[in-house]
Amino acid sequence: MTAEYWNHIWLNEGFATYFSPIATAEVNPEFHSLATRQYEVAQRALAFDATTESHPLINSAHGNHSYDTLMEVFDRITYEKAGSLIRMMEGFLTPATMKQGLINYLIRL
Repeated sequence: MTAEYWNHIWLNEGFATYFSPIATAEVNPEFHSLATRQYEVAQRALAFDATTESHPLINSAHGNHSYDTLMEVFDRITYEKAGSLIRMMEGFLTPATMKQGLINYLIRL
């Protein structure tokens, strides 16, 4: 199962942003990247989201759009806002519930 068209590309890129500091912390915990990176990403996402250049996470870039139109969806909203949103979901779902949900999703693929 993949994101239909390009509407939900934020899920793919958001999870990449979400897991990046987790992987770094596993390999090099002395970098203290987890807390620092989460904070930095969230602050940049909030700052960009407050501008007139912001847009919804779910977009309508699908069908026969040009390469340039599709590439416009790969920005701070797609990466940083999405990663921050997924991190917030982990916060209210609890890490254990989030992990089990991801396991269940991957098993169903």
